[in-house]
Amino acid sequence: MDTTAESALKYFDHKPNYEVKEKGTNGTKYFYCQLYMPKTCKHILKKVRPEEAFVKKREAENHVALIALTKLHEKGFLNEHLFPVNISNQRPNCHENLA
Repeated sequence: MDTTAESALKYFDHKPNYEVKEKGTNGTKYFYCQLYMPKTCKHILKKVRPEEAFVKKREAENHVALIALTKLHEKGFLNEHLFPVNISNQRPNCHENLA
């Protein structure tokens, strides 16, 4: 049987939520995307707003994801390789076994 904490984690949102808005001018569609971080990250980064609009929906999503990664890196939660700091420090150096 699951404990209460384990059963609660099944229903807990672990993925970010993208909200895409479409705006059009003169027959051209533009997409704006906002990124809402999962509840587990709300104390670090809550919401990411776009800096510009894009013609493709996927480019708008990638844009806010990159902004979120940049902000997490600036706050010290990701290292220069974009790994979480607490996990990457525990990884063995892969080049040690090559010598």
